[in-house]
Amino acid sequence: MSATTAKTRTPRDTENKVEQAKKLLAQGLSQQDVAKQIVVSGWTISQWKKKGKLGELPKGRIPKSEATRALTPAAATSTPKSVRGPKAGKIAAASSSVEALQAEIVALRETIVALKTLVPAETLAAYKQARALALAALD
Repeated sequence: MSATTAKTRTPRDTENKVEQAKKLLAQGLSQQDVAKQIVVSGWTISQWKKKGKLGELPKGRIPKSEATRALTPAAATSTPKSVRGPKAGKIAAASSSVEALQAEIVALRETIVALKTLVPAETLAAYKQARALALAALD
């Protein structure tokens, strides 16, 4: 039998996870979704928030589509260590593709947040009204 050793985290690892949590929470994800994505417990996120490590967080959440929701758990992108052989390369390639897509989703969410702060509410309302009229004309 081999002895199992626990992975020790360095302070830098924790700092990186706190920074990731800040970004994801700023995008409107729930604490539980963030915890799953950066592979920490929900309790850890709560403690970071309580201790002020996460800074000021926005009120409310940005709704996610079902397709995006399926990609967010970090467990979906992890490759089991027991996978070996010819499929291991394919799994690793798929995993890196999923990670790239997740990074793109994060970037798009950041853009959405930025645009919501830049576009005045009146402009957005006028756009929605014009869009509704255009769609009604197509019917």
